[in-house]
Amino acid sequence: MRIGWVIIGTLLLLYGCSPSINDSKKRNENWCWFIDKATGKGKWIPVANETTVDSGYYSLFYSNGKVRETGKIANRKNVDTVCTYDISGQLLKYTFLEKDTTIRYYLFNGPYIEFTPKCQIAMEATVSNHVLGRIKWNGAFGHYVEVMKAIRPSNYEHIIPNDLLEVIEKLIKQGNTMIPAGYLNECDSSINSSAFLTEQTLKDLNNISPFYQMPELQKAAIDVVTFKRDLLKNQVVELIGDLRNGLGEENKKKILAILNGAMFSMASQYNNSFAKAQMDFQKKFPFTNEQYDFLEKEYPELFNQK
Repeated sequence: MRIGWVIIGTLLLLYGCSPSINDSKKRNENWCWFIDKATGKGKWIPVANETTVDSGYYSLFYSNGKVRETGKIANRKNVDTVCTYDISGQLLKYTFLEKDTTIRYYLFNGPYIEFTPKCQIAMEATVSNHVLGRIKWNGAFGHYVEVMKAIRPSNYEHIIPNDLLEVIEKLIKQGNTMIPAGYLNECDSSINSSAFLTEQTLKDLNNISPFYQMPELQKAAIDVVTFKRDLLKNQVVELIGDLRNGLGEENKKKILAILNGAMFSMASQYNNSFAKAQMDFQKKFPFTNEQYDFLEKEYPELFNQK
């Protein structure tokens, strides 16, 4: 009789130790429930930025234990349909992963809210005809979008007219020593416009609420725009004055040095400061596919720089 109770106790112990999707200690933002396609067995795996499992079905969770997302993985890639839920467990949207495109279908028209894994509001929007619009991002990505909006490349990329160097080199080859007054007036107008945009950009950047979890992105953006402003006030304004004095041999070398130096120093400042801050921010706060899609749609010039 004692042996029978030992066997039953052992079986209960083994059964109790089997992984279960209902494990309250694992149903949070740090763990994923995965059912292996080959074996049909479920197991808990830590959440990571990259998929480490081969093929099967997964469930992700909010910090409150409710299901956040379910989907299918084949050859370490998301396939078929991803289901997204709100913090109460209600289904919000389907994401259809097709070969060459991604289609998102939002179930309910009207106000729409998505949450972070820690149950904080990530995005607020409005759904009309099952399509998302009027998006407002919050949290880390919301801060990133604010900074990107303020420092769009159209505000800082062209510190001098795009074709200025080309025009000067062409005139030098032709043996001309004077730049047409009309073109110089266009340069003046372009630089004044750039100076105005630079001051406006600095104002916009300083008006963004600080993001204390990682303030480096905003600081780097302010630094690179301040650098541009100072470059405009000093070297570029001096450059236009020199251009009006003609392209004599003595003046020509000075003009080309300033022109090439301004272009190089601006690019160097951007790459060494702001671009690094962008990369560090994305490493600390990885973006979702939907967030990348939003950036590519709203700010395509950011992707064209890569």
